[in-house]
Amino acid sequence: MAAESLPLSAVHERTVAIQLTILGHEQILHGTGFFEVDPDLGNVLRIELKGEPGSEIVLVESTWKGDVMTGEAVGADFLIRVR
Repeated sequence: MAAESLPLSAVHERTVAIQLTILGHEQILHGTGFFEVDPDLGNVLRIELKGEPGSEIVLVESTWKGDVMTGEAVGADFLIRVR
């Protein structure tokens, strides 16, 4: 079932679900992705979390580990699985 992962830039201005494991429990958070250039970090995907004003997750393109795939099954344009 290996699917090719998409680049973080594909998520720009699209809805995204991000799958994380926190303290051994899988969590899926929803938001909107914004692909940007940070002067210190380089290319980043900033995910503004839905229903959490001021809360965001930032993935640095050069160092993050995970997969970007279609998110239809979780109610979003894309699903990001962070390893």
